[in-house]
Amino acid sequence: MINFSGTITSIIRPKLAGLAQESSQNYLKMKKETVFHSKTLFEMLGDTFQYKGGRPDTIYLKDAQTGGPVQAKVVVKSSPSKTYENAVEETYTIVDEFGIPIGEKTFSIKRHKNGSFSMMSGQMDNFSKQYLGVGIRLDQIQIERALQLGIKKIPRQSLAHATLYHTKMGFLPIEEDLLEIKHFKDLNKLVKQKFDVRTSEIKFTDIVPVIVQKGLRFFIDVNKTQAMTNLAECKRRIDRTGAYRLWSLDSYFSYLELSGKELKKWKQMLKGRTILDKLTCRLPEY
Repeated sequence: MINFSGTITSIIRPKLAGLAQESSQNYLKMKKETVFHSKTLFEMLGDTFQYKGGRPDTIYLKDAQTGGPVQAKVVVKSSPSKTYENAVEETYTIVDEFGIPIGEKTFSIKRHKNGSFSMMSGQMDNFSKQYLGVGIRLDQIQIERALQLGIKKIPRQSLAHATLYHTKMGFLPIEEDLLEIKHFKDLNKLVKQKFDVRTSEIKFTDIVPVIVQKGLRFFIDVNKTQAMTNLAECKRRIDRTGAYRLWSLDSYFSYLELSGKELKKWKQMLKGRTILDKLTCRLPEY
C-alpha cells in the first residue's frame, strides 16, 4: 500500500522528514552496537559464576582484583510502598561474608483487579568497588521477579552516568515528552531552550535531537534525545579515559524500559541460571 501521508510530508517538509529517518537509523545503530554488548554480563551468566555449593541464599560475584568468583548472599525484605498507592516495595540486598551491604535494589509491584501485575521504577545502589557484576545480579533478580509474575515491561529511570550500563542490559529509551516542531528553522532554538539546563556538562554541539514523525507533524522526542545524548557522552568519556564505567555525569536522567525482544533474550539467557527459586526466604505473595 502506498504511504501517501509519508510521500506528501517528504515533499512539503523534506528536511524534517530526512531528520526523522536519520533518527530512526541512529537508534537502530545504537541498539546494534550497544545492547547486550557486555562481557561481564555473559561471564556472570556463564558456568564459572554459577554457585553450586550448599550455603543458603548464596551467589557469586566477580572479584575486581582476581577476576574470579567470590561468594555473597542475597537478603530480601518487603513493605508497603511509600511512593505508589496499593503497591508493595521489594528490596534485595547483596551482602558480603560479614553481612556488609555490597549493593541493593528496590522496586515496587502492584497487583491489578484483573489479576495482572505491573512493576514500577525503583532504585539501585552499588556500595563497593571491590566486586564486579553487582548491578547485573540485581538486574537479574528484578527481571526474574518480573518473569515470575508475567510482567512484560520493566521501567527504569536511568541516571545520566549509568545510561551505557542500562542500555547494555537491554533497557531502551521510551518515547516520552514530545515537543512539536512547527518550522525547521526553529529546531536549534527548541533544542537549546529544552536542553540548555538539562545537559550542563555536555556540549550543545553534541546534542543530536531525536525527531519523530506523527502523520504530517514532527516532534523532538525529549526523553529519547536525553537518553541518546547521555549514552553518547558516556561512550566518549570512557573511550577517552579508558575507564570501564562512569561514576558521575551532570545531566538529566531518562526513562528506559526492558520489554519485547530484549526481555525475551533475558528469559532465554536465564534458563538454568536463576537465583530467586533457590532462595530460602519466601517472596511476597499478592
